[in-house]
Amino acid sequence: MYLRGRRNVKIREEQAAAEADAREADERPSYSPEEEREIQQLWSEPIAEKEIEELTITSNINQYIDSCKPEKLKAFAYHFLKQGFELKNERAIQLAEIVAQNRDRLKGGFYNTRIRQPIIAHLANRQGSERNVAAVVLSQPKKFVDVFENFFKRPPGGKPFLSPEEWEHGKMPLKRRSGPSTI
Repeated sequence: MYLRGRRNVKIREEQAAAEADAREADERPSYSPEEEREIQQLWSEPIAEKEIEELTITSNINQYIDSCKPEKLKAFAYHFLKQGFELKNERAIQLAEIVAQNRDRLKGGFYNTRIRQPIIAHLANRQGSERNVAAVVLSQPKKFVDVFENFFKRPPGGKPFLSPEEWEHGKMPLKRRSGPSTI
């Protein structure tokens, strides 16, 4: 009976891991191969520490944003905004310019616990060069749109950063995949 119980627990854990992998695959935006290469060039330094804390995330993203050239930061913001809010190219480029000019607001967006906790959870499952904050954020930008809350609530220069409709569209729950359940 004990062995059967352990086997059932193991089966449930495997099923939960498979479901989590499937959900993560569904949440990822579909990047073209050239966009994938460009995004890999935007990755930050991998985190070497075994135990990742919120302070580690904060220092990693601060270092990344401070050391980024404006073009690289614009590209990061462009992909993040375009996929996170499903914006058109022109609008995403326009907003990426604003983000690149306001680095401190972008850094402040990552201070939110609602952002850092999911990043820590994702980094725990990753190895090697994929163990960096930029890779996690760009692999599931819709999940981390709250980073731009500072820009939306207190827009730089007094001009609206995103329209309320764009903001609400980015805050909509992730799309569920269609088809039968695997349970």
